Amino acid sequence: MKRINTATRYLLLILAAAILNRLTDGSINLVISITLCLALIPAAIRMDREDKKE
Repeated sequence: MKRINTATRYLLLILAAAILNRLTDGSINLVISITLCLALIPAAIRMDREDKKE
């Protein structure tokens, strides 16, 4: 069975946070939105790093 790489696992966690963000209201929605934006930066760096390895 093939193992899921780190970038894919990280993107799945971001997807789960986005779904949670959709279900929340108020100021927590803003906090999750900011966290999602900040989490996409390291995800892009990891994906780029894994792409260079191959």
